[in-house]
Amino acid sequence: MQERRQYFRVEDDFRLKIWTDKSLYEVYSICKNISLGGLCFPALQRFEPKMCLNLGLDFPEFKGQIPVKSEVIWLKEIDDINTVIM
Repeated sequence: MQERRQYFRVEDDFRLKIWTDKSLYEVYSICKNISLGGLCFPALQRFEPKMCLNLGLDFPEFKGQIPVKSEVIWLKEIDDINTVIM
């Protein structure tokens, strides 16, 4: 299978905080991989394509979270867990 990704992805697990501008609560996940073009994480909550999300990236090497504004590009449903691709 030919690789279609434009950017190299780093396979590294780190904590991720997720919320929308209208949400009443935050959800947490573990990012599975990240690149210049996006990131991938499993989520119990369903996020729809084109949905805008606020993310807090929590790398162990940095003090505090790195805030990121993002948009859901696509998702893949796997049993009861959705894998979201940003």
